[in-house]
Formats: sequence, C-alpha cells, structure tokens
Amino acid sequence: MKRLNVARTEDIRRFLCNTCGRSYKNKRSLSSHKKIECGDLSKYPCISCGRSYRHKSTLMTHVREECGKEPTLHCHLCTKSFNRKSSYKRHMIMIHHN
Repeated sequence: MKRLNVARTEDIRRFLCNTCGRSYKNKRSLSSHKKIECGDLSKYPCISCGRSYRHKSTLMTHVREECGKEPTLHCHLCTKSFNRKSSYKRHMIMIHHN
C-alpha cells in the first residue's frame, strides 16, 4: 500500500515575526521571541545592519551567514530573496503554501 505524503499540522509554523521574518508553531513562542530576540532584551547589535540578538552566538551566525551578503536564493513566485535555505523553505511554506 502506498503512503501519502501529508504535511503534519504540528510542523506548520503559522505565526510570523514582522521584524525578522522567523516563524513559530504557536502564538506563545512568537510572543516570547518578540520580547527576547526582537525586543528590548536583545543586547548584541549588528554594527552593519542594526539588527539585535540576545545571544552573541546568534549575532556571529548572522554576521557570518547573512549580513552584507547578496542573497543567493530567490523565490520564483514573488520578489523575496534569501541567504539561508531554511528561510527560503519557511517562506515557501508560510507564504505560498508549498
């Protein structure tokens, strides 16, 4: 018998942060993220773009992988571009439901 590929509802992240674009499975996680990562508790700012992070390691990842780099992934359905494959995949699921 063939198994159907069905997306599990637990894997869909419907709650999107308007500041950084990250998405979460539930509203509580998004609220926590907004307070900590995109809010007043962020204490490690990027000197290039101004985004702030709670953890120094997250800032370092941002600087190494994203900041100041030309996006290499482009959505074929809209004008958005991405530096990280995970961000592109999240965009396709959240915005275009693919």
